[in-house]
Amino acid sequence: MASDAAFYEVLEADLRSLSSEARKTDSIATQITGWLQHTDFPLIKECAERALLRLRAISQEGKGIEAVRTKEILRPFLLVCESKNPKLIGAVLGSIQKLLAHNAVSDEGRQQVIQALNQVEKSSDDTVKLKILQTALTMLQNPSSSDNEEGAGQVLSLCIRIYCHNRSSPTVVSTAAATVRQAVALLFDHAVVDANGSSRGSSGVATGREVAAVLLLQDLMNMCAGEHGLQ
Repeated sequence: MASDAAFYEVLEADLRSLSSEARKTDSIATQITGWLQHTDFPLIKECAERALLRLRAISQEGKGIEAVRTKEILRPFLLVCESKNPKLIGAVLGSIQKLLAHNAVSDEGRQQVIQALNQVEKSSDDTVKLKILQTALTMLQNPSSSDNEEGAGQVLSLCIRIYCHNRSSPTVVSTAAATVRQAVALLFDHAVVDANGSSRGSSGVATGREVAAVLLLQDLMNMCAGEHGLQ
């Protein structure tokens, strides 16, 4: 499909850019920077180039988005999130956001993305925090991502922590507040759709979105009562 091909081109450009940045390790200064920031540039470069080859093969074979949902393509971006390099982290979070928006991340991959977001949340860089919020909202906008009640709760908790962090800038705080409002509305909207539709199937068991919405409502009520809610 044309839309898939366009997405592959954008993703390929991101991987090439990441590979190029990771290749800049020849100088002593860059090697020292990588060591201080816990960034394994050679491994990131290797994984990015491997992902590039995989993506090109998928594109040439005319395969759909489901073929992109592999560890091989997501791994170089996750590796950067393990570093303390805010410039690279900000860039790869944009790439991860694109993958999520195109439903190009597997269930296991989405859980790994949540773990990565929790890890980079500790960054003091405002750009990184804003990218975290954008990525979190993109994840919740995808029905496949929000169907896991535990994952949805973790993503919402992440946004609330950024909002409550007393060292966040006014821009980050206002963006986090808006993100939390949108995230809460999304969770309840998804739950209403499921309750009124056929997502439960013949079993009658509540979907992950419905469970997440109920747990969220309980937490909000507990918080209003002065008790601890989302952890």
